[in-house]
Amino acid sequence: MTAQPHPHWLEAAESCPTPLVAALQALDARLAREVRRVRNRGALPLDELRGLYASGERVERLLAPAHELSSDEQSSECDDEPFSDPLLAHPAWRALCHEIAPSPLERDLVLLAMARDLRLDYELVFGFLNDDLTRRSPTRDLALRLLARDDDERSQLRAALGERAPLVSFGVLRFTDAGDHTSWLAAGVCVTPLAVALLADHHAPETRLPPGVTLLCAHRLAEASHGTEATRARLARITHAHLDAELLPLVICEGREGSGRSALAADLALTMECPLIRVDVRCGEAERALAAALLWQRLSDAVVLVDGVESWCTHDDAAPSPPPPPPAVLDLLGAACGPVLVRLQAGTRWHAAFGALRVAHVEMPAATLHARAAAWCDAVTRCAPCSRIADVDARVLADRFDLTSGRIARITRRAADEGMLDGASRATLSSADVARRLSDAARAESRDALGALAVRAPTPHAWDDLILPAPTMVRLRDFAAAIRDRAVVLDQWGFGRRATRARGVSALFAGASGTGKTMAASVIARELALDLFVIDLSGVVSKYIGETERNLDKVFRAARDAGAILFFDEADALFGKRSEVKDAHDRYANIEVAYLLQQLDSHDGIVILATNLSRNLDAAFSRRMRYVVEFPLPGELDRLRLWRGIFPAEAPLDADVDLAFLAANFPLAGGDIRNVALEAAYLAAADSRGTIAMRHLVRAMARQLAKQGKTPSAADFRHFVALLDRDG
Repeated sequence: MTAQPHPHWLEAAESCPTPLVAALQALDARLAREVRRVRNRGALPLDELRGLYASGERVERLLAPAHELSSDEQSSECDDEPFSDPLLAHPAWRALCHEIAPSPLERDLVLLAMARDLRLDYELVFGFLNDDLTRRSPTRDLALRLLARDDDERSQLRAALGERAPLVSFGVLRFTDAGDHTSWLAAGVCVTPLAVALLADHHAPETRLPPGVTLLCAHRLAEASHGTEATRARLARITHAHLDAELLPLVICEGREGSGRSALAADLALTMECPLIRVDVRCGEAERALAAALLWQRLSDAVVLVDGVESWCTHDDAAPSPPPPPPAVLDLLGAACGPVLVRLQAGTRWHAAFGALRVAHVEMPAATLHARAAAWCDAVTRCAPCSRIADVDARVLADRFDLTSGRIARITRRAADEGMLDGASRATLSSADVARRLSDAARAESRDALGALAVRAPTPHAWDDLILPAPTMVRLRDFAAAIRDRAVVLDQWGFGRRATRARGVSALFAGASGTGKTMAASVIARELALDLFVIDLSGVVSKYIGETERNLDKVFRAARDAGAILFFDEADALFGKRSEVKDAHDRYANIEVAYLLQQLDSHDGIVILATNLSRNLDAAFSRRMRYVVEFPLPGELDRLRLWRGIFPAEAPLDADVDLAFLAANFPLAGGDIRNVALEAAYLAAADSRGTIAMRHLVRAMARQLAKQGKTPSAADFRHFVALLDRDG
């Protein structure tokens, strides 16, 4: 190659902004002088092979003292002005100067490192000056040679080229691997792709964002906003109160999923007329991702929304301490020059993670019943304009599901996409049909959250399937009506303003095993079109201190969102009596009971406790139960109804079956009767005759009595004792 820079270096100048053209021309002059100096020092006949070949004679000359420059050349260097000065007419470069690189040397360094991204010709020039055509970026050594005129500037540049220098920490510069070269000076200096896009006015800078960083559509998010005016006004006050300050406080935006935290950030971005950038610190490179987002904010203005910070925070005191945020990430957050919102789940304990930073807190309020009903109506209008939902049906949905506006919109949109809100004909669905289908979609949306800690129970039974005494049936129907009508009583009639407890409805089902407690809960769930989740004690209870409380917190939180009925079978295992504290185990057992009492008081959903031994429950639980329903053992007439109803119409019953005898002589609960009938059916299926006869029922009954610790006797079976003897 020739030493003199070619005029065609500027052929692409027409596509560059005018200040950038002027700056590159000044850089060309500096590079041309360095090329002449290198050639004068080398004075090799085959200088075109520089970087590919080096003779022994040449190496000796490189170790000898360098040739002195002429006085004219020295004076021209002393008069050199920073070649990046024309770029100060560009807003992004002014921001770079003000926020990151106040020194002209640092700005010159950025332009030098960025030159190869603007025109490919520079790669060949840098390869020549590096004496290695495979190293086509300016190295630290070349930057020092080109930019530093004395020892003081050389020291400044060395600091700017350090691994933790501001230009590197804020994501402007990066260093490439020097390969086999181990010298610090041999590392290449490059500008990150995002910085190039912002400083050179490239189109679509969002395509240069690293993993974990996303440019969000603020208009779309703001359209879906259902946040309160008070919350938006509070965020605006926090932001505008610090606009003239050097640094803004970090804004912790706390709320439930779909409560409008992203929409709040979008409103702020639209107000400030700047982009909205989301950073997920769980991406694996939190520092790099956050540095990129904050670089955009520094050079071009942006509102930054940070996600995934829960991994640095705790949810309760008993939880083990999570890993703290990396110090470099905290430094970046603390040095942000624009609004940074940290989106956190409600209940997250974040103070320890951000204790050293200036923080402002904004909490998204829980949506009222009226706001949730309005959100259902608005979502149906947006997603399924051909359908309609009446205010009364929307209020039923709002009362049944304690969902945020964002989740309501998502559920409605999914129901519309799946055709659930389209009528079978041209006629639109009725309001009740729309509400029922939305209820089904909401239940399906919320089931996964409870799947690991609870089992969804089937609800095949209706009221007619329950065979219980009249007083028990009355209490069960009253309980179901209270769940259905609580919106009327608490909201329309105003009792909610006077109630000191939550909107939840709780009941205690007490009775012997098999008396119908689980079936009754199933009937109520079916009547109200709700899911019934039976708590899996093996998955909830843990031997580790605090783990049981954390699992229960997840259960209650998920049930609240799903509008599901929580059914605690064998509740005395969890809700047992508190005892006198004699050791640490007693103390933590009492803490668990106290925690459950608090959860029952604050839970807005439906909870049913079932126990065989109500006397073992703590007295405080009984007082908190709004409904206490006793399930007695069935009398003879009820047992006969149970026997007659237990056999399906398809079951082949023999003529000798005497159900009245079984009902009169064996005082069993409904669950025991079901077990006897099922065992008799299996015995009959194995018999060659293929019908369920009395001998099968007698044999099954004898086995049931044995399971209960009773010895079958002739007095029990009377004239059917021969069938028992035959069984042997």
